[in-house]
Amino acid sequence: MLEIQNLTIRYGNFLAVNNVSLCIPKGQIIALIGPNGAGKSSIVRAIGGLNSFESGRITFLNKNLMETEPHLRIVKGLSIVPEGRGLFSRMSVEENLLMGSYSFKNKGLLDELLNRNFELFPILKERRQQLVGTMSGGQQQMVAVAVGLMSNPKLCIFDEPSLGLAPIVIEQIGDALISLKKQDLTVFLVEQNASLTTRVADLIYVLSAGEIKYCDTSPNLMNNNEVLETFLSV
Repeated sequence: MLEIQNLTIRYGNFLAVNNVSLCIPKGQIIALIGPNGAGKSSIVRAIGGLNSFESGRITFLNKNLMETEPHLRIVKGLSIVPEGRGLFSRMSVEENLLMGSYSFKNKGLLDELLNRNFELFPILKERRQQLVGTMSGGQQQMVAVAVGLMSNPKLCIFDEPSLGLAPIVIEQIGDALISLKKQDLTVFLVEQNASLTTRVADLIYVLSAGEIKYCDTSPNLMNNNEVLETFLSV
């Protein structure tokens, strides 16, 4: 569904991403894991059209993604739940969700998407009129995930969804990702949290210093002592 080929990103003389290639097939949860500064967010921003890159190619649904303006990529079926959530704190839960579906005019579809997200996160239905800025960090992350899903995407990218959350909330986020996969959503999970990643992902790419060091299934990586000691300290 999405393929990155030989992606290289520089910031001045600093090489942030070096010749990275990865593939996200339809219907799977593919994860990219690595420490702070590994280059993960640079890759996400390049997919979203917020970063230029020195060389490489990014295709989505077999078409060159760079031929689509950043604001139109969501219409094509690509959604990103950014690190830091990017919510409107002075707006209600429901208002934030509706902002995620700004490209839709069909009220029936809007109601269906709202109900789908309320089933995924029942607490959001209870608090649909609550101002997002008054919610806990975990609840805000649920709102951010739901906003990303309100565009009815084919592929959703989650950038550090576990950041700063309590273990019980991280478990709920993991349950939601597994549920989304069962609903045929393709997921690209970009994370530092090895416990979450190895639990939900079909395939994991390990990124370090801007380069892919390993690519394998969760069970295989969890049996690799070098990977465990260096990258997956769960």
